[in-house]
Amino acid sequence: MTAGDPSQNPRVVSDGDVNLRDGPRRVYPGVATLHAEQAMEILGRHAAGDWWQLAWTGGNRVWVAGTVVRVLGRIDIVALARDIPTPPPAPTATPQPTRPAVTPGPDFKRVSVRLWDAIENGGSSDGRVVNSGLGRVLHVSVIDNDPSL
Repeated sequence: MTAGDPSQNPRVVSDGDVNLRDGPRRVYPGVATLHAEQAMEILGRHAAGDWWQLAWTGGNRVWVAGTVVRVLGRIDIVALARDIPTPPPAPTATPQPTRPAVTPGPDFKRVSVRLWDAIENGGSSDGRVVNSGLGRVLHVSVIDNDPSL
């Protein structure tokens, strides 16, 4: 291996299309795609060793996660990247629509409860079996006890 042989420089190769980002975390926006079997030269590494800084077109630098690429060449000569951009600000919460104020309605109170028995409901009972009859109707009476109305 010769020092001037660019094919031996550390590089990454992707098995499929992967995102290239502005910085070494998923919070950075994606800026390009590394396509399957495309190789790119490694310029630097993240201190945690899980992201690679790559040379991109026009002298730009991009980052790729080490978990989605294969690394070829000697990575022991790759220096820590020093020009890591500041992470973008965390997204702010999306404003939620305000709900209209709810005007309180009447305050109902239960005064009494009485359920009809089977006979009152048109049915019958022989002690063991209860026939509820055909009525099966629930009657509710609401009485307004507010004398001011």
